[in-house]
Amino acid sequence: MTQMDETMEQEIQEALERVTSENPRERSAAVEQLGRLRAGVEALQGATSDRNGYVRAAAAEALAHFPAEEVALYLGDLLFDNNPFVRSAAIRSLGRVGAIDYVESIMDLLADSNPHIRAAALRSLSDLRAPEAAEALVQALRDPHRKIRLDAARGLRQLGEPETRSPMEEALLEELNQPRRDLPLLNTLIQAIAASGEEEEVGQLLVRLLQEAIRCRTVAARALRPLRYEAARASLERALTDRNPNLRLASLQALEEMDPHPSIATIRRLLEDDDSRVQRAACRVLSDAGDTEVLPMLREMVFSPNPFLRPRAVEAIAELDSEGSRALLLDLLKDNNVAVRLAAIEALAPALGRSEVRAALEQARTDEVVEQVRQRLVTLLSGYPAEEMA
Repeated sequence: MTQMDETMEQEIQEALERVTSENPRERSAAVEQLGRLRAGVEALQGATSDRNGYVRAAAAEALAHFPAEEVALYLGDLLFDNNPFVRSAAIRSLGRVGAIDYVESIMDLLADSNPHIRAAALRSLSDLRAPEAAEALVQALRDPHRKIRLDAARGLRQLGEPETRSPMEEALLEELNQPRRDLPLLNTLIQAIAASGEEEEVGQLLVRLLQEAIRCRTVAARALRPLRYEAARASLERALTDRNPNLRLASLQALEEMDPHPSIATIRRLLEDDDSRVQRAACRVLSDAGDTEVLPMLREMVFSPNPFLRPRAVEAIAELDSEGSRALLLDLLKDNNVAVRLAAIEALAPALGRSEVRAALEQARTDEVVEQVRQRLVTLLSGYPAEEMA
């Protein structure tokens, strides 16, 4: 037994002793510790009958760390506890352990007068991903409590059931017409709709949102990314000029997934974008697409004052024209930006067999003061014997 095993065994034994303490705080803390250690399941099962509600709630939470076949029966009994905190913990744990046999019991709790119980039931149903809960989750979109509506949308996003798409669209349009929109709910509904329907139907809705729903356009663009919906191309291209950098980035990423080549002329302009995230993404997209026309701009970007943009420009240049850019890459081995030096090293690695490249890397290793960069050079050079040079 290792020292770590001995320490854990001692912690388990101490926690098991404290479970029987007269002090409910001691018992509660011991139960929580056993849950973290994933040990003492029998003691935790017994703690579900403790006279103190906080201990029972802690036991319900702790049992979520064990297999359903060992704990579901005890958690199910706690659904009828008179303490709402205990019931809420038991509901959540049933979802976490995947106790699918309790789906109907949990669905019944969606009618509970306590909003915390309803919220816990929604979370549990989301974790269980039970298709039979779809209708109950749809109905919960009308709950007067905002958090419950949001949890219902999250649950529907997890399910991805096609029959829920239409009522979710209705809920989305109603929320869009509210004077004060609930943006987290809107965003989650859009994601849920995207997960639930046929590509053509969902794509049409997302394009409409991208064009018209001012506060939801970025989420719509992100939802279009996995769809690869070609009919959205024109709307996504227009969004590349929007003043919102998050929308520009999301639209670029969606075009990248579809096939950026038809949109290359528009994407090139993003190399001069005001947002460095957009610029870096454009570098990646254009280099992956093999667009050599942007090489002059990329060579200028290598000397940008933005330290995060420069390494990405180096990588893009290496992908597009490593042979023709070798002199520039060799110069960058002396750059004061560590990330730029590392990018140049990786770009030159395929040409290590050339004597001038190896000599430059050998000199860079001698001069290097940053251990991370020096170790990379050592590893690279030791893996390619000098006698193999061209």
